[in-house]
Amino acid sequence: MSEEVQTRPECVLWIDHINRIISFKKAEGFEAKAFPTREEKIVYAFQKSTSGYRIQ
Repeated sequence: MSEEVQTRPECVLWIDHINRIISFKKAEGFEAKAFPTREEKIVYAFQKSTSGYRIQ
C-alpha cells in the first residue's frame, strides 16, 4: 500500500475506542485508520456500528 493511498482523506476513519465513536472527520483524541478504498472504509464503519460504536 502506497503512502498516497494511506493519507487520502476519503479513505480515513477516526476512531475513539474508549467511547466507541467513529468519525468521518479528523477529531482530537481519535486514532486514524486508513483504508485502501472508500468502500472498505464504509464496510468497516457499518461493522463497528453493529457492535455498539456510534458514528458521527
